[in-house]
Amino acid sequence: MSIGNNIKTKRSELGLSQEILAEKLHISQATLSNIEANKSTPDVILLQQIADILDTNINELLDGNTIIINNTNQKGGIGYAEVVNKFSDKLIALHVKQLAEKDDLIKELISKLSKS
Repeated sequence: MSIGNNIKTKRSELGLSQEILAEKLHISQATLSNIEANKSTPDVILLQQIADILDTNINELLDGNTIIINNTNQKGGIGYAEVVNKFSDKLIALHVKQLAEKDDLIKELISKLSKS
């Protein structure tokens, strides 16, 4: 499943409306709707905020899998860990897309300014 579908599924499981989740994230409901419909992608900071509110982790939102490893530094022995190497390609692709969108916006603004 995609990031948007995973967010929507988790939000629905918790009984949260788009309006309530958007309010907690300080974003518009339209923005959240676009994310869930895979029309836009949240940046890493927003993705972490979404994961926190939905009581999950970024890994689970990225591909639906929870990674559990033995964490010897934690009492109890089992803990969740972010496995950066496994998801770095997805995060890099996300950043590249966002940078390209910002570049396009900057070019558009420069073009508008130069016409004025």
